[in-house]
Amino acid sequence: MALTEEERTSMRAITFDAATALRDDIEFMREVLAKTKPNRSDVRRLSVLLRRLLLEGELAEVASPRIGSVRIDIVDLNPLRSFVEESQLKYAILSLPKIFNVEMRAMGGPIPSWASGELVKLQEQADSMPLKARVSRFMNEQVAYFDSKWISRSDFLKYVAYKMGGVHFKGDDRRNFDLIKKCKYFVVLAPSQFPGIDADIRINTPGVPRTPTAKHSDRQGIELPLLQLFSVARYLVDSEDVTRLLALIEHEEDPGD
Repeated sequence: MALTEEERTSMRAITFDAATALRDDIEFMREVLAKTKPNRSDVRRLSVLLRRLLLEGELAEVASPRIGSVRIDIVDLNPLRSFVEESQLKYAILSLPKIFNVEMRAMGGPIPSWASGELVKLQEQADSMPLKARVSRFMNEQVAYFDSKWISRSDFLKYVAYKMGGVHFKGDDRRNFDLIKKCKYFVVLAPSQFPGIDADIRINTPGVPRTPTAKHSDRQGIELPLLQLFSVARYLVDSEDVTRLLALIEHEEDPGD
């Protein structure tokens, strides 16, 4: 049911402080994503913000009286997921947005030679099919595949909150934690060994689908759960609805004045 103007006005007043905080939160995310190497404090704060905004629903509360239901700009990954399952791959990572000047394409394996070109073609098709997804669909979208199981963005975000923020989850909320622990070093964004390049994507496949063995230098980089955390932030700050919402918040007057 659509809100009346009176209800919108009341809800804008109630959520004014949260809206102001959202503006600052998004600015912080942009600053972190502009860095070549975020620190542990950045990661911890980013985890807290994304959990509050996306898992606990604060973004929806702020958006509702201003623009209605907020949508996140994504691409259609369903054909890639179908390909991964039909090809009986052991592992797969679907594409991440550009993070710290590095863009990772979809990858999977062990992949037969006939299928590698098909995976590239499906990725290109996905890039040409933008979608606007509700927050719930965005967070529940399956983006990594190990041991014949899919892992969602929500799973990764909860895992980081649990490991770095001491947030406790029970039951189904923890169902993929052990799987994420197994594959956390499968893909690592590590400092580059080449001049003029900030970072390299490194793949650690030994033992897949068991625990990948990361090199010591890779452990100084950004492992898969954190890459997913930063990718969620990138999708959020780059979405048209979020930009529109922030523009409205910028011109709001404090109802308490």
